[in-house]
Amino acid sequence: LAQKEIKLQSRGSSSQLCYAPELRALLSAEPGAACLRDLESGRRQLQVKFGGNVEQAVYASDLKAIFCTVHEVTPVGVVGMLYSYDASTGKSKWGVKQSSERVTSMDYSSGRIAAGDASGDVKLWNALTGKQELGLPSRL
Repeated sequence: LAQKEIKLQSRGSSSQLCYAPELRALLSAEPGAACLRDLESGRRQLQVKFGGNVEQAVYASDLKAIFCTVHEVTPVGVVGMLYSYDASTGKSKWGVKQSSERVTSMDYSSGRIAAGDASGDVKLWNALTGKQELGLPSRL
């Protein structure tokens, strides 16, 4: 890519950016949405809207999937959610409650998603099924 400045044209600040090379796009975590944006124009190619604030968003090139953590406020309190979406269509694959705390970190590698919450608890999820494989409490 030639060095070039692009405007993301978002409604608010992005809390995280993730490069999706084969799509020639950036995935951004924004207030209320995760967006794939074309690197040339900065225009939105795909938007997945949420009822809460998107904290993290990562792109898994091997699965052609987008994973997002969302901080949702419900009548009973805060819920940290983890979602999977098809990167081509934006269709939901699965969603799970990660925590009753805000999810503060997430990463994807080799078919697994690691996500941690504000209390320090970490969970490992199967990226295809959304099933929890391991839970590590903050205090062992």
